[in-house]
Amino acid sequence: MSHFDGGAKFSLSQFVDLGASAYGVRAAGQQRIISKLFKRQSTTSATASSPATSKKSVFETSGETVGTADLANDQGFSAWLTAHSGSKINFQAGYTRSAGYDLNTLFFGVGFRVGH
Repeated sequence: MSHFDGGAKFSLSQFVDLGASAYGVRAAGQQRIISKLFKRQSTTSATASSPATSKKSVFETSGETVGTADLANDQGFSAWLTAHSGSKINFQAGYTRSAGYDLNTLFFGVGFRVGH
């Protein structure tokens, strides 16, 4: 597996940052995807469809799928907003879009700075 990621963060004000990044994941060789959504059932397919060309992703249709590298290839982007005050606490919220798996994710977090 190879993972490529790049992005930037911009300071909109003293208290708010905006960030964005894009990523790509490229697999090689035979891949096995194990779903946490289904019971383990093995499906072997040397010509399994790419997540980008099927309506449902492999993790939505089977507990375990074995196939070509196309099963694990993915690309997408993330964007997030970080709010911070004079204290050592940050609040972050964002969105990630996986084009390969047709998956949208909202995320949030609280960070604590230690030290300077």
